[in-house]
Amino acid sequence: MKPVIDIQNVSFSYNHSPALEDISFMVEEEEFFGIIGPNAGGKSTLLKLILGLYKPNSGTVKVFGNDPEKVRGRIGYVPQHPGFKRDFPINVNDVVLLGQLGMTMSSKQSAIHFKSAMNAVSLDEIANRQISTLSGGQLQRVMIGRALACAPEILILDEPTANIDIPTEENIFGLLKKYNEQMTIIVVSHDIAFISGYVDRVACLNQRLVCHHTEDISGKTIEDLYGASMKMIDHHH
Repeated sequence: MKPVIDIQNVSFSYNHSPALEDISFMVEEEEFFGIIGPNAGGKSTLLKLILGLYKPNSGTVKVFGNDPEKVRGRIGYVPQHPGFKRDFPINVNDVVLLGQLGMTMSSKQSAIHFKSAMNAVSLDEIANRQISTLSGGQLQRVMIGRALACAPEILILDEPTANIDIPTEENIFGLLKKYNEQMTIIVVSHDIAFISGYVDRVACLNQRLVCHHTEDISGKTIEDLYGASMKMIDHHH
């Protein structure tokens, strides 16, 4: 496998406040790559560097061997928050179609990719619903559909299962595992135990980054990352 993302010695600061320090790692083609870490550890910042929305203060970020902004059309992105007001007068169909905005493709290709995205996340039955009427899980599926509508080669998701129930979380990750057969997936999550059943490698990020294969993640690893001792909760039912 060849790397589709190559990050070398990257540092980034907000007004002289360090967010990332000397980050280096690669993500291979069709890898399912997880990123975990505490709040303000630099996770969303790292994603925005990969997307070409930010430029590093030092080091290099390459996606498909190019500067990220030159290949942004080959990346699908699901942000942590939708980025628009829930009462905005737009329906599910139109939100998903926004994923093709600025793309160069024929109307036939557009229709094929749109239909595929709608089917993938089971949106046909709610296609004409206003987004203000959707549940959290439904809206999250819409955001994933929007990211898939451009037929991406890399899919990046920032906390895709925040504020949704466990069955919906399982459905979304099951879908992502299926799509991982044809694209590279990067997912940020706080649910360490859950994503370990899906991802190939985990990047532990708290300004600095260390990559582990999933089976190498231990309680000590998490304690070092979050700076707090692990607590186990045993539920009796």
